This record gives sequence, structure tokens and C-alpha cells, in this order.
Amino acid sequence: MKSTSLCWLDCLEKDLFPANLVQLSCSALIELKSGEYLQRRARIFRQKVITQINVSPKRAIANMTQLISKSDIVYTYFVEYRAAWSASSKSDVIVDIYRHTLAMMQNLLDDLVHIARRNDRIKFAQLHLTKYECSSVVKHLRTKLFELKRTLDVACSDPALIGMVSAEIKSLLFSSSITYSAHWYLQHFLNALERYKPSTSAEIILFLCERDFNAPVFFKLLRTIFHQAIERQIDLRAQLEIVYMLEDTVKGACIHSGMQGPFAGISLLKQLLSYLASKQTTIQKRIELLGNQPHNDPGRVATDWRLQVNFSVPLFGYFIRLLIAVGIFGEHDKVTIFQFFAQHFRTPDTVSISPGSLQRKSRNVEQSSVRSMRKTLKNLEELNNRSLW
Repeated sequence: MKSTSLCWLDCLEKDLFPANLVQLSCSALIELKSGEYLQRRARIFRQKVITQINVSPKRAIANMTQLISKSDIVYTYFVEYRAAWSASSKSDVIVDIYRHTLAMMQNLLDDLVHIARRNDRIKFAQLHLTKYECSSVVKHLRTKLFELKRTLDVACSDPALIGMVSAEIKSLLFSSSITYSAHWYLQHFLNALERYKPSTSAEIILFLCERDFNAPVFFKLLRTIFHQAIERQIDLRAQLEIVYMLEDTVKGACIHSGMQGPFAGISLLKQLLSYLASKQTTIQKRIELLGNQPHNDPGRVATDWRLQVNFSVPLFGYFIRLLIAVGIFGEHDKVTIFQFFAQHFRTPDTVSISPGSLQRKSRNVEQSSVRSMRKTLKNLEELNNRSLW
């Protein structure tokens, strides 16, 4: 049986049906326009929903959904059924009735939403904006997006990425309905974008990750970038370290004030971690498989061909830093240089060296290791002097 608190909404829907409205007398229309009965019923409804927000959030959501549904029906009567009442001699009064009713229903809903936002058990992804409110919200957000895109297209070095962001937001704005959570997300997102104004690809990607821009097209872009970073490493253990590094990076980047993207049912963080977990499992299985093969099997993990240097990993890294410092490698960046040495050399104790580990340990060399390196360099100098003579 339907709650009596909702009966007034059914009565309202019936009373405001255009065919019924045009048949009312002028006095009845004026009484309806005054909205006194409507306001009394709205106060009772408001109090009931406020109680439900704290006691039974699901019932509160159900009643608020009914209010939104009835508001949309009245809006349809007003806008789409205009031909059914606009020819009436009472059309001016009817216009006022529709406008006042829609405004009253929207004010009631706004009040309830404002109160409900204090309760984290209310799921606003289930509540859609009314048609009455949606038109003005979409217009405002589209205007803001257009102005921002025009500014960023000039200032940003990656207009294609900005275009992708703009297209995803437009797609959401052009959807048949927008939820409250999506509206708040877009509002916050565009305001933050206006303040931050990222100019490089890296800045844009970080901005999107921080704000859970969980659009499928953006996830695919990140997945491609991650795949390329992992596959650049020849050694499987080096690939595994890249996966671990990416996991740490993702966990640090994809956290920003609890924002939840409205483009997919799952957060960007969960999508990326799921992908990296899958890559980790695949690489580990390959390592186990190749490690169990006979030593004379040409398919075993490629480590035997690496040249051995008689240094520890920290000392080897320190030696590489010395070579970089004297300019032997020209304009190559340090990361590329360390990757090369990690892929082509090994130490007596470490068959597979991670580039990140090699570079990191090169900065943390004990004094005894430094003295050992001095001795090695002195021997090189003596050999060089003998060769000159």
C-alpha cells in the first residue's frame, strides 16, 4: 500500500495534467496557484523524509526519487504538452501554476538533498537531477567547459589529451539524465581545472588521476603507457620491479579528497591496480616457468649472456655515476644509461640487476667502497701511464 505521504504527489500529477487543468474554473485555478495545500503537504513530506534519512536511508532515497519523478512529469506537462493548454484563455494563470509548482518542488528537493549530504549512507549516484534543474546546470557546465578548453588549447602542449577530457565530459552532459554525484563531480573538477591549468601531458595525467577521471578511454591510455614502460625492460625481474614501482605511483596519485568519477562503475585506482596485478601474475609465472627449465635450454631467462663486472651493485652504480659525471655518455639521460647497464651487465652476487635499484644504490656507497674505487682508478691510471711510455 502506498504511503499517505506520497498521495499528494499522485494528486498533484492528476490535477496538473493539461486536459484537467484547462477545465478548472478561474477560482479553482487561483486557489491552486496560491499553493497553500501544496505547501502543507510538502512540509509533512519534508519532515517524514528527514526522519528517514537518519533511520532508513533507502526509504529516504525512494521518496526523494518519487519527488524527482513527479517533478519531471510536471515539467513534461509544462514544456512538452504546451500545445494542450497554451490556447486556453487561462494560459497565463496555468503558466504561473506550473512555474510555482516546479519551483516549490525543486526547493523542497534541494532542502532534502542538503540535509541528506551530511549522511554518508545516502547514495547520491542513485538520484538524478530533475529536468527542471538539469537544463540550467548543463548549460552552465557546457559554457564553463567551452571556455576552459579554449584557454587550455592555447596554453597546453597536449591539446589532444585536453580534447579527450572535453569529449568525455560532453558525453556525460549530453546523456539522458545526470546524477547528483556526477553534477558535483563535474562542478568540482572544472573549478579545479580552472585553478590548476595544467600545461604538459604529465601534469594533465596527474591531475586526472588525482581526481579519479575513470573514463574507459583514459584507462586505456594509461594501460598503454604502463605496458610500454614494462616491455622496455628485457629482463623479467626488471619488468617486475617496474610493475611494483607503477603500483606505488598509482597508489600515491589516485587519492584526492575522496572524489569518485562518474564515468564508470569502478574507480580509476581499482582499474589500474587490477591491471598491474594481472601483469605481476603473468610475469611471475613466466619467471617460474623459465627458472624450472634445464640450463642448456635456449628458452631459459636471458641472464647467462650478461657480462660480469667484479663490483658490488652499489659500487657498480657509483662507477656509472663517475662515467656520467665526466661526460663519457654525452646527452643521454641518466635513466636510459642505468637501464642499459642493468640489462647488459651482472655482478658476482646479482644475476639480474634492476635499473631503479642500480641507480638508487649508486647514491648510497660506503666509504670502504669509495676507497676500493679509488684503488681501481689508480690502477687504471698506472696502466695508462705505462701504455704512454
